[in-house]
Amino acid sequence: MYLGKPHISLLRAFLDGWSSALYQAGVVITDEERMGEFQKWIEKTYRSKTTHGWHQIILYYSEDERTALIEFLKLFNEFLTRAKK
Repeated sequence: MYLGKPHISLLRAFLDGWSSALYQAGVVITDEERMGEFQKWIEKTYRSKTTHGWHQIILYYSEDERTALIEFLKLFNEFLTRAKK
């Protein structure tokens, strides 16, 4: 995966494009549900009551796009670890 710059917004755009391409190709997307669960988990973790996406919430609480991307990686790993239990 290539983002060009280490920005959480570019990651979100990449994931949206990937998801759209799979859908258009008729591929069943199983990770869509997981990202929905991640959205809810981020909202709970940050006690967010906004309608912003997970990337916007993480970015809001981060210094910049780069640190938000690093924080995403930590948070997503934690989310996956908790989901396995």
